Amino acid sequence: GGDAGGDAGGDAGGDAGGDAGGDAGGDAGGDDDRVVRYEDVALAALLTGDTERARRFAQRTLGPLAGENETAVRLSETLHVVLEEQGSPRRAARRLGVHENTVAKRMRAIDEALGGLHDRRTADLLAALEIVAATR
Repeated sequence: GGDAGGDAGGDAGGDAGGDAGGDAGGDAGGDDDRVVRYEDVALAALLTGDTERARRFAQRTLGPLAGENETAVRLSETLHVVLEEQGSPRRAARRLGVHENTVAKRMRAIDEALGGLHDRRTADLLAALEIVAATR
C-alpha cells in the first residue's frame, strides 16, 4: 500500500521529469500529426493528481464496481485482492476470510459486470481500484 505508492511516486516523478524534458524538444517538431488515444496514456494522466479525472477513469474502468452499494464494494474489494494475489483464488480467499468457491463466484459476477476481464489491463484495474478505495 503505502510503500508502493511512495516508491512509484518517487520513481515516476524522477524518471518522467528527466525523460520528458529530453524527449519533448526532439518530438515536438517532427510528430505533430501523431494521434495518442487516451486509453494508452490514462494511467500516466492519473499521475497529475487531478481528482476529477481520476474518478472518471475509475468509473470508466470499473463501471458498476465503482459504485457505493454493498455489492459493488464487496466485488471491487475481491477483485483488488485477487489482482494483488496474481489471480490466485486460494490466496485471495485466505486474505478475504472466505471460501475459495466464494471468490470464484464473485469473480464470475465481476467478469459479467465488466463485460469480461480478458480485455482489461491489470495496471488500469489496480489503479482504478485504488482510486475507488481512496474516494469511498
